[in-house]
Amino acid sequence: MRVIEFLPQEADLKILGARLLTAAEYEACRKMIPVSFDVSLWLKDAGERRGEAAYVYTNNTANLSGMNTDYSLGIRPALEYDPEGAELKDGYRVEINGKMFTVVKQGVLLSDEVIGWGPFRTDKFAPDCGDYEASDIKKTIDEWFSKEIADGTV
Repeated sequence: MRVIEFLPQEADLKILGARLLTAAEYEACRKMIPVSFDVSLWLKDAGERRGEAAYVYTNNTANLSGMNTDYSLGIRPALEYDPEGAELKDGYRVEINGKMFTVVKQGVLLSDEVIGWGPFRTDKFAPDCGDYEASDIKKTIDEWFSKEIADGTV
């Protein structure tokens, strides 16, 4: 497991938005992410079957075949930031508005907390039910971002 360091000084980060991690991003960084899983978490990817989306199981492994999108799983958002001028190393811990995040790759911070529970998409029969851009979970994350992060300072 990689040693996690705190960001050594204040940094001026331009936060661009919030989203879920993709399965590929999760697999690439899962060993450095602070884990306190007693809950499965949604990922951004559609599942292999219609009506499903990828998720992280409680044993800290991604399940790409998917879970029914109308199930309620944990929501753990990632923040995208402009890496230009920001010298953040993978594994650095960053505090934003009293919330802790881990740098999982250049341009992406993952929340240390699950911000809530919910379905990926309540209508699992919709033709685009596994599409993140059309999902209920995107709306939840966007609302969290505008309320908890966007108006604050980094």
